[in-house]
Amino acid sequence: MKIATYNVRNFYDPGTFVDYLDKNQPVSESFFNERVNYFTEKFRGLDLDIICLQEVGGEKGISKIGDTLGYDYFFAKPNKRGIRVAVLYKKELSPRIHCESVSFGDLVIPSILERGDTKNLSPLS
Repeated sequence: MKIATYNVRNFYDPGTFVDYLDKNQPVSESFFNERVNYFTEKFRGLDLDIICLQEVGGEKGISKIGDTLGYDYFFAKPNKRGIRVAVLYKKELSPRIHCESVSFGDLVIPSILERGDTKNLSPLS
């Protein structure tokens, strides 16, 4: 079985706004389609059984990729920023796959400057 994970970095639907970019500049249809085509071709060439994606901001792109490649898909509940993870899996695996969105609540991650053997290092700019 081939499983991959990939960060698609702010993969928002067209017409929506990436949270940290210009709030007056929605994601364009052409940029969205370019990203959908790019990811579809990358994943097609890898023949993966399961694809786990991070930083998914909407459902339209994952749906298009899944439908084009013949995969089923699942979306976790979005976080406060509207970001979620998604899982695509080959349709023949559907009877054996169970997906569920489980929240851990807010996770407190200690700063790299406060913990570990790197505490004396200056932060990267």
